[in-house]
Amino acid sequence: CQGGKSEAPDPDLLVRRETCQAWELHSRLEVHEVVCPFYNMVGAQCGCKNKPAHDACGPLCGGASLPDPKKEVYGQTCDSWNFMSTYLSPAYGIEPTENPDIKSCEEQFADIAYACGCPDIKPPTEGCGTLCGEGLALPLPMKVVNARTCQDLELMSLFEKDTKECIRYEIFGTLCGCPRSDVYEEDCFKLEHLQNETYYFGAGGSAYSVSFDDDGYFAQVQSNGDLFVIGVFNGFDNNTVAMFGGGAPCGQYGPRSGSVSIVEDVLTPESNGASKSPEITYVIEPLVCVYQAELKVPKFCDLDQRVGSGGDI
Repeated sequence: CQGGKSEAPDPDLLVRRETCQAWELHSRLEVHEVVCPFYNMVGAQCGCKNKPAHDACGPLCGGASLPDPKKEVYGQTCDSWNFMSTYLSPAYGIEPTENPDIKSCEEQFADIAYACGCPDIKPPTEGCGTLCGEGLALPLPMKVVNARTCQDLELMSLFEKDTKECIRYEIFGTLCGCPRSDVYEEDCFKLEHLQNETYYFGAGGSAYSVSFDDDGYFAQVQSNGDLFVIGVFNGFDNNTVAMFGGGAPCGQYGPRSGSVSIVEDVLTPESNGASKSPEITYVIEPLVCVYQAELKVPKFCDLDQRVGSGGDI
């Protein structure tokens, strides 16, 4: 509470997934002054008579009321975000800090205000755009990919100005069900169909990317944004297993490596035909820093592909 004269009225009250007593301890041990406005806000939520910032970022919609206070954005209601915006000022997050959650007013609230329906708020023209491209709706908005819903990932993509990050949102778009363009005229699969194509798979908090051309690689994108190259494409073993080696170092285990099995999608009466586009069905790590994946493809065009004698695309 402001002034430090009293503790929170209800120390056992749960606020932002922690008790007010725990927040009191965090605040007393905090050494970065830039974070203090956040604790002032939490104190108000805990029942302290703390005053909002005189130069606050909010309210979210300025002088207008929230169109839908109960709508959830990034796991919190618009009403909760609006309250937060009245306690944080433009100075919050301006000073350098190692905490990625400390952001300026625009970085913290622009996308939230847009998602909450505030008038006159638009995504930046230099943003990464929607996950599926202009005019295409998100097929699976509530699917969880990389520890976030696809709906939240699309909002982040709209307001992401770092062009280097856009490739991550392309990956997430595929995992969120955005349609692919690699549909073939043939009713069967050839290795050449893999050329210049990239395939993605999501598992837990990680996403995986696989490509098979001269610059192809097998990589893992973790939930914090870190990318590890599992290996670069080294060609095919018997035309049915793509080999990847020379990946990122893995301590005593040496460089990472991996393989991707090319598996024919067996036709069944229920499936009414094989899938039109190759799809990664799983990624596992049977040995430390050694990865295996399966790419299911339509039926092979000829028997030689099933047996094969090795080679490249």
